Amino acid sequence: MRRESLDVLRAGLTANRPFDPATTTRRFNIYSSDIGQMGFVPRLYALLREEAPGATVRMHAVTVDNVGAALGSGEGEALCVRRAHRAS
Repeated sequence: MRRESLDVLRAGLTANRPFDPATTTRRFNIYSSDIGQMGFVPRLYALLREEAPGATVRMHAVTVDNVGAALGSGEGEALCVRRAHRAS
């Protein structure tokens, strides 16, 4: 699952498609945990209002069971989760 997600991300980053945030009307699908949404979404929306006012975002709840399938299918452009702390 991790390898598939990395392959999808790598393909998106290396695609040679011009992108202008100021004129885009694209809808972005972002998968996020509930904690990720609480911290990330308000800042993302504020940034989009300034830099990409025509863009929209659709948030999707992420679980361990659906993250690889969602990103691998091309449905989602990004994943936002909080990194777990490891016990020392």
